[in-house]
Amino acid sequence: MGTVCIFRIHEIKGHKFVAKFFRQPTFCAFCKEFLWGFGKQGYQCQCCQTAVHKKCHDKLLGKCPGSGRDSESTI
Repeated sequence: MGTVCIFRIHEIKGHKFVAKFFRQPTFCAFCKEFLWGFGKQGYQCQCCQTAVHKKCHDKLLGKCPGSGRDSESTI
């Protein structure tokens, strides 16, 4: 039997953010500063791949551009 991964999803304005460790240099989509640190430095949206600091994820102004994809494709 395989390992089951459970991610805590933070839903904000259609974004589905999960904590993530970024292997390559990544900048926050909100404040434009570098995501730095050890472990999981920030959040990334599962729909549109937007990366943000944990402190910035609830400050985004726009809706997720990828949040409506699944519902539109089934119509």
